[in-house]
Amino acid sequence: RASLCFLIKENRKEIFYTTFEQGTQKMSVLGTAVRDLVTKLLHLCRDPDTVVRLQCSKVLGELGAIAPSVVNIPIMRPTLSDEMSDDDLAVEIINNYLVPALKVNDSLQNRFLYGIQELLQNSLRCTGDTPQRFREFTRKQTASPF
Repeated sequence: RASLCFLIKENRKEIFYTTFEQGTQKMSVLGTAVRDLVTKLLHLCRDPDTVVRLQCSKVLGELGAIAPSVVNIPIMRPTLSDEMSDDDLAVEIINNYLVPALKVNDSLQNRFLYGIQELLQNSLRCTGDTPQRFREFTRKQTASPF
């Protein structure tokens, strides 16, 4: 029983030399299959199951580097509003990218923490007395008007 990794390894030259028709930028049938395979593998890399992600990584590793522009893989980018303020963007980056990364990758924690620190200091203009100022602000907001 042959695995996908084995098939790719055994047919690597054919895959890359026949992906595009000779002398043209027109994608061959095999090129379309490779594009679809890479797209599906990239999608499966988001699977919560570690075994699935590992197998996808192995197959992508066997395929090697493939430029998205060459195989026309659609790249999904998160959409951020053009109307988003700098402060909102900083909060978005911290909440949606840096804090979740802290929970996943222990070896890079210092880098993520540094990124959070820089955003807090430079974009949100936080200082050492910010926590005290925030507590005072929330006390004033929750104080009863009566």
